[in-house]
Amino acid sequence: MLREAWINVWRRPGRTVFSLLTVLIGTATLVTMLAVTRGSAHRSAEHLAGLSSGSFTVSVPGHLGGWDEDEARVAARIRQLPGVRGAGTYMPLFEGQRKDVRTQTGQGQAGHIITTAEGVQARGGRLVAGGWPSSSSLRTDGRQVLVGAGAARSLGLWPEPGRNRVYAEGRWLTVTGIVDGQGEAALLGASILWPVGSEAAAEVTTDRPFLIVADDDGPADESLALSAWPYEPGAARVSRPVSATSLKAKLLGESQDMVLITVLVLCVSSAVSVYSTMQSAVWERRRLIGLDRALGASRWRVGRLFLAESAITGGLGTLLGLGVGLLAGELVALAQGWPHLQPWWIGVLPLAGAGLGAVSGMLPAVASTRVDPVRLLRE
Repeated sequence: MLREAWINVWRRPGRTVFSLLTVLIGTATLVTMLAVTRGSAHRSAEHLAGLSSGSFTVSVPGHLGGWDEDEARVAARIRQLPGVRGAGTYMPLFEGQRKDVRTQTGQGQAGHIITTAEGVQARGGRLVAGGWPSSSSLRTDGRQVLVGAGAARSLGLWPEPGRNRVYAEGRWLTVTGIVDGQGEAALLGASILWPVGSEAAAEVTTDRPFLIVADDDGPADESLALSAWPYEPGAARVSRPVSATSLKAKLLGESQDMVLITVLVLCVSSAVSVYSTMQSAVWERRRLIGLDRALGASRWRVGRLFLAESAITGGLGTLLGLGVGLLAGELVALAQGWPHLQPWWIGVLPLAGAGLGAVSGMLPAVASTRVDPVRLLRE
């Protein structure tokens, strides 16, 4: 039966090749799309998770006096926890957006961050010139700030008389130090750093965030909250970065609807192509069908033959499309530098294609069983 069906498939190479190409292109598109969506999700998840790798925050309530707490005392309590390597206040203002700043000789834009020496160190930055103003000097003059190295170069700032004045947020400020930051700390290099105790920090009433740098996931949330705010641990909030695994699952979930729609469209187009081919085959071979029926072939045998031809067309097209799609996905992955990831179920696509082909050819197969051999032999 299968051998005869295979021979019949290639008796009409033009129509067969057209159907095979339709199924092949559909399958290859699906497999390539899966490689692109899964590979890009994997890379995006790793990249975004890596931006906050090993760091998270614990926020102490500002309305309960969180900004009045001594930085050194809070940081010391947090650093006593196992696995914690650093901790300090770190709070980007204006959602990290840059604001206009100027000096006597130039102007530009810079971010704004409320932080401390411990916060800069936890973020990965370092002091390259000048120093941090003391708490006592900030009480006397709250308009003392530090500037990132990149912003300092563009504005011509330096912590020395004549070059240490910058206008930002409606006031003239005195620059006491220069901070540099690379990689994850790049934002530091392009920002105005307001020490805790400065005028800008005094105007903030939101919770005070402490940036924590720790090994792996660090201490439990309860331990962090207790160390950061022992007076009322329940008021402290711990925010951890999203893991690469959960972020990848979320990205894949968001792309699932698009893949599903694509699968439905490809299935319909492939089914229509196979149906059209098999319907034409029944019409072209109606005399041969009548002859077979006159020689004793049963309706069931004739119908099974056309179902087998439909299944072969669908399965072969899907198998070829799977190979082309895997090759295309590998090439895309190599070009983009991400891993080639595929779901386990693509291995059953050829079987699914054969099943779809058989279903698509069911109506033509039924039509073939209704051929009247007596009438055809009289024509």
